[in-house]
Amino acid sequence: MKIVYTKHTYISAPIQFTGTGHVDMEAFDEGGDTYSETVAVFEDKEAEELCSPILEKYEVSLAEDDICIEREEVFYDKKTLDISYFWGVGDWEYEGILDLGNGFDPYTDYGWAEDATDIDGKPYDWESKDLVKQIPKRNDFLLVCEKEIAHVLSGVCRDWDGFPKQNLVEGNERFTKMVMLYRNLYNNSVCD
Repeated sequence: MKIVYTKHTYISAPIQFTGTGHVDMEAFDEGGDTYSETVAVFEDKEAEELCSPILEKYEVSLAEDDICIEREEVFYDKKTLDISYFWGVGDWEYEGILDLGNGFDPYTDYGWAEDATDIDGKPYDWESKDLVKQIPKRNDFLLVCEKEIAHVLSGVCRDWDGFPKQNLVEGNERFTKMVMLYRNLYNNSVCD
């Protein structure tokens, strides 16, 4: 879950007059627009509580100008964040860190050792359907995530597809899921 604070600014429509010299109320009511801007995003309630005095003061200062701040709790996918997210299979097909369907060469693409083994010291069974149950060693996991984050960052900064804001949101969500999965797989340990 994450907590998002968004600032909403209403800009009223310009006043227009009818042919009789009266204010065109229909145009006034239907015109105008609301502009939204993300003010803060928190990944946990403790961080939100630490910043709440500042947000409250900010909200009071904006209220004078009829600008409001909205708090929203955003829940991540209901899908279980497990090793299938790393491999990009099952519920996470086409959404995972990797995409086994497009090929995966851990040695040349991600710098894994030729004799890489999983977290239990077992060689990877590249031809078996059980491959997707194998958990990589911590450093191999990080090598994959680092390269994937660099790729996402490059896309956001270079604006490959004309949607830099959307790419940034998706990149942040992907990074957050990587960190959450890392903690799930490696017993909530802090990244090395």
